[in-house]
Amino acid sequence: MLRKLGQKLIASIMRLTTLTVAFALIGSAAIAIASADETLQTMTNPLTEYADITGAQLTINGTVYQVPTGSTIEINVTNNVDVDISATINFEIPASELEKATKNQDGSVTLDYEIGGLTTLPETNGSQPLAGDLGTYVIKNGVISLTFNKDTVEKNERGPISGGYITLGFNSSHIDADENGNAALVFTDTITQSVSLKKTGLAVDKKLISLTQSDDKATYTAEYQVTVTNSGNQDIEKWQLYDVITGNGWMTATQINSVYESLQNYEIGDRTITPQAVYASSSSSGGSVSVPTGLDQSAHYVRWWANFQQTLHPGEQVTITYQTTVLNNVAQQDNRFTVGTPSSDNWAPNQYDASATDFASAKVNSAPNISFKKENVSHENVSCPEQSTSDGVTSCGVAQWKITMSNTGDGPLPAGWELHDTAESMWYTSDQVKELYELLTNQYADAAKTILIQGTLEVKSVNGTAYSYPANDLPDNVQYSSLKFISSSRLDAGVTLTLSYSGYYDANTTASPSNEGGACLGEYCETSGRVPVILASVTKYGCVGGASNCYGKDTAVSASFGIGSTQVPTIGWRVDVHVQSDERNNDVTIVEELPDGLRNVRFSYSDSGNTDSSSFQELNEGDTVITKAEGGTFIIQVTKQDDQHYKIVVPKESTSLQERGEVILYVSAEVDFSRSDLWDVSRAGQDLANTFTNKVSAAIQGEDIGQDEQSITYTVRKARNITKSTCAQSSVSDGVKKCTYSITVNNLGLDLARNAEFLNLQDDLEISGTGYASANVTNVSVKVCSSSYRGSSGCPSPMTDYPVDYEVKRSSDGKKLTTTMKIPDGKPVVITYDVVFQGEGSITASNKATITNASTSLASDTKTSTVTLTTSSAGGFVDAFTVRKTDKDTDLPLSGAVFSLYQYDSGSGEYVSEPTASATTDNNGEITFNNLECGTAYKLVEKSAPEGYELQSEGTEFYLSPCTDDTGKRPSTAVAFPGGSAIYLTNTRIRGSVAWSKVDSAKQGTALSGSQWSLERRDKDTTDAWTTLYDSIADCVDSAACENGIDQNPEPGGFLLEGLSTDYEYRLTETKSPDKYQLPDASRTYMVFSFTSQGVITVATFGEWNAVSNQCGTKDNPCPLPNTLISVSSLPLTGEFGTARQWLVGGLGLLGLAVLSVLGAQYWRRAKLNQTDIEK
Repeated sequence: MLRKLGQKLIASIMRLTTLTVAFALIGSAAIAIASADETLQTMTNPLTEYADITGAQLTINGTVYQVPTGSTIEINVTNNVDVDISATINFEIPASELEKATKNQDGSVTLDYEIGGLTTLPETNGSQPLAGDLGTYVIKNGVISLTFNKDTVEKNERGPISGGYITLGFNSSHIDADENGNAALVFTDTITQSVSLKKTGLAVDKKLISLTQSDDKATYTAEYQVTVTNSGNQDIEKWQLYDVITGNGWMTATQINSVYESLQNYEIGDRTITPQAVYASSSSSGGSVSVPTGLDQSAHYVRWWANFQQTLHPGEQVTITYQTTVLNNVAQQDNRFTVGTPSSDNWAPNQYDASATDFASAKVNSAPNISFKKENVSHENVSCPEQSTSDGVTSCGVAQWKITMSNTGDGPLPAGWELHDTAESMWYTSDQVKELYELLTNQYADAAKTILIQGTLEVKSVNGTAYSYPANDLPDNVQYSSLKFISSSRLDAGVTLTLSYSGYYDANTTASPSNEGGACLGEYCETSGRVPVILASVTKYGCVGGASNCYGKDTAVSASFGIGSTQVPTIGWRVDVHVQSDERNNDVTIVEELPDGLRNVRFSYSDSGNTDSSSFQELNEGDTVITKAEGGTFIIQVTKQDDQHYKIVVPKESTSLQERGEVILYVSAEVDFSRSDLWDVSRAGQDLANTFTNKVSAAIQGEDIGQDEQSITYTVRKARNITKSTCAQSSVSDGVKKCTYSITVNNLGLDLARNAEFLNLQDDLEISGTGYASANVTNVSVKVCSSSYRGSSGCPSPMTDYPVDYEVKRSSDGKKLTTTMKIPDGKPVVITYDVVFQGEGSITASNKATITNASTSLASDTKTSTVTLTTSSAGGFVDAFTVRKTDKDTDLPLSGAVFSLYQYDSGSGEYVSEPTASATTDNNGEITFNNLECGTAYKLVEKSAPEGYELQSEGTEFYLSPCTDDTGKRPSTAVAFPGGSAIYLTNTRIRGSVAWSKVDSAKQGTALSGSQWSLERRDKDTTDAWTTLYDSIADCVDSAACENGIDQNPEPGGFLLEGLSTDYEYRLTETKSPDKYQLPDASRTYMVFSFTSQGVITVATFGEWNAVSNQCGTKDNPCPLPNTLISVSSLPLTGEFGTARQWLVGGLGLLGLAVLSVLGAQYWRRAKLNQTDIEK
């Protein structure tokens, strides 16, 4: 038997309108097989002559159906659903059949099978192998040629070849189906299988019935008829009608409502249907209203659709007629009508599984068409008419306008067409209005020039009073601003009207006078838009986000940085310079005066007249070559006069200057946040704001055109000064993990330290958790950003490396690391560094970065991260433990520290009294203890501190972990450390302290307050010059003052200085004596002291203090340094305040008595004379 008759042949499996048919021929009996989506019907005339089919599999949408031996399959396929069908045919071929086959020279055998009823059959790409190495097959011209190789034939000489299979699939383009969707597939030329296909059919027939002109002559009404038919053989349960106007016109609310009414209770045979909903839209996409409730009587609708959920049976039709509005214009109205089955439950229009569409169009064969153009021809300064002087206008200009209106259609423009003119910042006199009317009515409406134009001119004054001319006369003392001519004559096709007229404007106005005109027929209008009078002017605009986003002179412009802004804080201004027609052949010089507080100033220029950002070309300082769009070049020159003043010269060859009489420039600059006089950094965390004003002036040949200015208020939203990242973790090795941190400092580039050169950055890392061993700070990098930037957007490139010296201090337990460094102020800075953790278990790393000298409260940020340290095994370090001894303040290694290690005795529950090992730290400050038991606790005790350092008396209990064989000999107080890890232990440097008191030389027990002192130092055992340590040591007299001062003794007259290095020799001198006491001569009276490495003080006194014992200087025995009371005889000479005051008061008293004596004598004499006069 023949094994593996064929290999899979899969033709296209198509969607939507694609029809896929797969079939199998399986013997003499007939059977029907069905699925939920498809119907398998009985087949007749099975193939028995050539094959005994042993069985088959049918796959529909992934589900496999077994077909019994001796069965046939017929498949009905609906052509508008997504279904994947294939049939696998297994069959046997008798040996007798091989005898009829073609014998090939190589011993192989070829059988040809024809599949009829197919227009085409996809061809294979050459010979393809059959399954099971039976042979090969080729498909060509509707014939499958199966070639069985020699070995296959020989092995099956005495029996049929069995077990062969082939899979066939076809799409609708390969099947000849009749109009009902039935197709006949023939396997060989004698056997035919009838395949009945399900067909969903939809058809639309649309036509224009009539086109009628409306009463206003401006529009037509088009009437369309549409017939929708179910042309298939299946019921349609859900369908939609959809109409779109894509051309010249619309539908009114009344016309839409008429459609709605015609669809209500629509009769089909003996039943009625009604749409579930009807919608209309005035937009070609999006936005709709419900019909009829949402209709707007003034709206123009261009779409409507109706949704049906009532069955449309095969052969049933729906016919409707409806109307649209068509403009009386040469443009054509296209109307597209579609019926479809929606593909989703939301009934979105024009989204269908199956649909049909038809078009109809409406065009007015003799429609007029309006062409309109308006331009400002010229302007000049003139004497003002009487109407102007009464309004206070002292200087006037007159503008000349030209209107060209044509009927460019192929039919007459009916009576009722209109000409419009609306003035802005200008007006017409009565004489000018009358002149315009005369111009109009003296032109012809026909090409033969036999019919003069007639009509009425409706006029409005600037205060809104309406007039009709010539029915009413126009007052001479009125300014007119709105004109509308309504024609009572037609305007034939091809006729053009040309009107030249003038209007007045205020020559001193800052507003640009303009005029807008148009020609209309009904609702259809052609307008000129606003046509300005080009005056010599300079206008400055404030811009945010580019040259196209600018605001007018009277608009308050505000920009922000921090929310929704660009990466770099930038503001800009646009300047528009206009010159009069007779000045266009001269260069234009522009001077920009930029505000203080900006940097990186850039200019750009638009030669096209467009103000969108893409139209501008950046200008370099110096000469920039500009290429014209029409060819040729010119040069713009930019000269920087100083940081705030720039001169830009635009030559007369500029296209924009020549054609439009304008120059458009854009200037942008970055905000300089480093200016402490402009930005109050103490308000960080709040909104910071500053206003920048740009001034500009322009001149031609040295004469000013004008000047303008515009301000922008720039706001920084919720400014922050420092941001700290969380830990970015990465594994280094067993039990070692690296955290990468970054600190963003001063992203705005503010002057945070108020004119200081550097910021002091302090980064505190605190670690908590079990199993922690050590941490190290490495790979510190500082980069300065190229400009200020928004915090969330990242540091702008290029970034510059900044060399920095940093210091790391470590706590005694190694669980706090403080890193300090100096970074530049006034610049955005990014710091990155790594912290390498070593140990085992979960730890919490809390990291706080602070700017310690910033003039703001928002100068710190804290982030907390969890770091899990794991070790797969203790490896080769399970028996080793390292101690690292460092200076607590400098983190420098300390040699000479002696440690002993005591092992835990689990029997006694105590540590043994004799050390297991002892060792001294080397020059690297390290000791390594080896051969320790894993899991056993040890106590590390410092026996001797390095020279000059305090002894660390507390021991450290630990055990090594993890262990292959854990001894478990440890108390609960011991802490686990990974094998090979290190513990950092610190020692505090021994510091010296000195105490003294200020006493009365005569009364040694009396302490004197109010003295001040200076302390100098120099290296021991040298004669180097003294350097000042403290230039003013004041006598603190209470605990609060002592807490923040140098003196730590709150007793009046008592002094205590602590924390002095033992490396120096010190000299103490008095700079201010107590009140009423003499100040000793500091050049000969002073005290010198120093300390041993253990902090023991040695004192020597000189001059007036020579008699003081050298065994003093401690807290318990301060050195009594005396002062002598000033004697009375020398009071006037001391300069002391109290004594001088006494002498001054006494002297003034004597002087007063003398003055009173003289005045009294004079008074007595006058009184005596007066008495004599009275007596006389």
